[in-house]
Amino acid sequence: MSKIKILKAGDDLNNPKVTQELTKDGSKMADWGKYTTKKAVKLSNGQKVQVHFYKNEITGEINKNIDYKISPGVLPVRVHKRKQ
Repeated sequence: MSKIKILKAGDDLNNPKVTQELTKDGSKMADWGKYTTKKAVKLSNGQKVQVHFYKNEITGEINKNIDYKISPGVLPVRVHKRKQ
């Protein structure tokens, strides 16, 4: 994933469960960050989603064990007018 952007630096993350998971290997919270894909990623079924994840800047590891999210919130919204 080359087109990603940081949402929050590791030192700014304050969820104890996330901290426990990300530092269980001895790494520091400063090594981590919460990221998202900049643009929607197209899945094989044609659906477009945005991916949220934690990445270790030192090792390049992407943690998929906690708070790894696929958000369909970037899909276009269709507005249907109700008949009155």
